[in-house]
Amino acid sequence: MSLSAHLLELKKRLYISGVALVLGTAAGWFLTDPILAAMRKPIYEVAATQHRVATLNYDGISSAFDLKLQIAFTVGLVVTSPVWLYQIFAFFMPAMTKREVKFVLGFFL
Repeated sequence: MSLSAHLLELKKRLYISGVALVLGTAAGWFLTDPILAAMRKPIYEVAATQHRVATLNYDGISSAFDLKLQIAFTVGLVVTSPVWLYQIFAFFMPAMTKREVKFVLGFFL
């Protein structure tokens, strides 16, 4: 393939991965409240057994939004990992020898 064909292929694969990541992050946005509640639960239980009060404090105005966005992005990254890992593998696959493909497939499996 020519250089321009390789770049077009890379652009297509990056676009697919990016769209999948955005959709996964959007889905993760709706899961942030249950995830944050699950992360807080052990801290609240320990505080209750020690007769203390535990609260989540934010150090800035937008820190709560930032935390929610970080959780959503992490969920999106994990959920869409099969898509973007496949795109990486499919882009490099034609350049690999059969021996290299066996090693890579063994690593992934």
